[in-house]
Amino acid sequence: MAHYEFTVPENQQAPLKVEVALKYRKFDPIYMNYVFGKNYTNGAPFQITNDLPIVTISSDQLVFPVEGGADVVTNAASPIAPWQRWNDYGIGLLLEGDQGSEKRGVDPGGGGFRPG
Repeated sequence: MAHYEFTVPENQQAPLKVEVALKYRKFDPIYMNYVFGKNYTNGAPFQITNDLPIVTISSDQLVFPVEGGADVVTNAASPIAPWQRWNDYGIGLLLEGDQGSEKRGVDPGGGGFRPG
């Protein structure tokens, strides 16, 4: 699970469109150099490059309304049931250990996120 943060400019009036993609490439360059390189040490220039393709596993987009903006924002409904999304998020927090629970938690009463 990853948590991202960004700052909205104070003069922003239009809704913000955020597009995300989960991408995967088998074997990162550091791993490739440890396995196939000769006497590679972390931080040294790469001896081996990874030419394997980068695959998009999933992608989505969401438009956020901006306070004070006149535009009405409507996003498509998720095909995943809300209980399943909360369950998956809770599992992600559990797997993060203390790090995830320090950031924020899930309100089991259905109120959504609790501020961290």
